[in-house]
This record gives sequence, structure tokens and C-alpha cells, in this order.
Amino acid sequence: MAKQIVETKNSAERVIFFDFDGTIADSFDGMMEVFNKMANEYGYDKIDKKDIDAFRKLSLRDIIKKFAIPKWKLPLIIYRARKIFNKRLPSILMVPGMKEVLRELKKRQYCLGILTSNSEKNVRDFLTRQGIDFFDFIFSESSLFGKDKALKKIVQNHGWDTKRFFYVGDETRDVEAAKKSGVSSVAVCWGFNSESILKEYAVDHIVRKPRGLLRIF
Repeated sequence: MAKQIVETKNSAERVIFFDFDGTIADSFDGMMEVFNKMANEYGYDKIDKKDIDAFRKLSLRDIIKKFAIPKWKLPLIIYRARKIFNKRLPSILMVPGMKEVLRELKKRQYCLGILTSNSEKNVRDFLTRQGIDFFDFIFSESSLFGKDKALKKIVQNHGWDTKRFFYVGDETRDVEAAKKSGVSSVAVCWGFNSESILKEYAVDHIVRKPRGLLRIF
């Protein structure tokens, strides 16, 4: 039976992997709250509401540089941020319109997956609460800049053709990961990074509203 399932997934017309936070889960505001909550503890400036648009035009590397966050502090900051954010996850909702789009993609029998820096348990709990626990794969990659290695491994392990593999995300690092691993990049404009900086990274496809995904796929 396992062999038959793998063959079915490999024969899908398209393989579409999604980032989770900011792409499927509407978590940007929650993440900003956690970022500001930790500012005093780790000695960086808080983000004022009037500066949010400018903040969204920064890549993660730019943020680390702008806020003078020492690299040696990053693992601890990430650990603390996830711990705080995880307590808020039950109150996080889906990006409006994504549920219907994901169900339509599933109807089309595409192979759907999630590659995220969040934990697999958090993602599965969220999907169950939202009634969309139908993804074929969920992979967790804890490293901030390790998604390209994870994507390469996923593609190689399952023998997928990179020409029919798409990675959908909301950050410049998602675009970078897709390009480094040789798969098509799709950037959504409702998450962490703004459309302007996503275009600077020469993304293959830009999507401004969830239903725009259906036109690409």
C-alpha cells in the first residue's frame, strides 16, 4: 500500500509546497507582537506601527543587521520567540480565502506539502482546527536559512521533477530557497515581506490574493 501511495504522489501533475506562517496562517501581527515583547530583553528597538510598511521591505538578513542583533543570540531569540508564539497559535486564523483555494488544489489532485520553520505538531494542530488536514507531506526545518537544503532533499528523496515543483512563501528567504534548490518560486504579498522586495529577488510568480494561486496552477 505504501508503495502505491508514493507512486500516486509522484505522478501528480504538480507538486506544491507551502510555507506556513504568513502564507497559510495569518500570523504576521502575532509575530510582530512577539518581536516587540522581546525587544527589551534582547536589547533591540521595538517596531512602531507607523514603521511596519518599511519593516516589510527588509529581508531577514537586513533585519538582523538593522537591529544589530548578534548572530550568537539568534538561536536563543528564535527559541524564545517560538515558545511565546506557540501559546498564541490557537488564536491564529487562516489567511482569508486560503481555505477555499487549498481545497480546490486538493480537488485537482495535486501533491500538496508544507515546509516550515514551525514545528510539525503546531502545523498539524492548526490544520486540524481549520478542517484542512489533507496535506500529503509536512516537513519542519528549524534553521532560518536551511530551507533550500530541505527542498533539495525532498525533491531528491521522492524523485520529483523540479519543473513541476513549486514552493509558495511570503519571505525573501522562501524565494531564495526555491531558486537555490531549482524549483519554481511563488511569492504571496499578504505575509511578512512586501511585493516590492519580493520582486527584487526575481521571484518567478507574484500572487496578490489567494485566488491568484489558482491561475498559476
